[in-house]
Amino acid sequence: MKILVDTNVIINYITKRPDSQLEECVQVMRMCAEGVAEGYISLQSISAIWYILRKTDAEDCRRFLKNICSVLKLAVTDDKMVMWAIENSDFADFEDNLQDCCAAYAGADYIVTVNKRTLKATAA
Repeated sequence: MKILVDTNVIINYITKRPDSQLEECVQVMRMCAEGVAEGYISLQSISAIWYILRKTDAEDCRRFLKNICSVLKLAVTDDKMVMWAIENSDFADFEDNLQDCCAAYAGADYIVTVNKRTLKATAA
């Protein structure tokens, strides 16, 4: 099973911020680390995580990202997919649209998110 792990799941996992789905976020990362699921992260998630953690010590931030990138594979898109995302009006949130493109490009079966409000499944 291939999954794209959305930014908010990773942020919950790293920061342990109070969230009703924190335990599920931890389980998703554990599944990826143990090879139960083949996990992917989008390139834009990495920069978003860095930005959110910017008040954290830079070395800690680097360590967090290295650990995440050792568990999750990078899902990237090409210029054709990005152009499609720009033109796609089905998504209210452009970042969610890019996540969907990365999931499709990686061949992900699912996108795992805690953002039920805006992300809809169109990948794979």
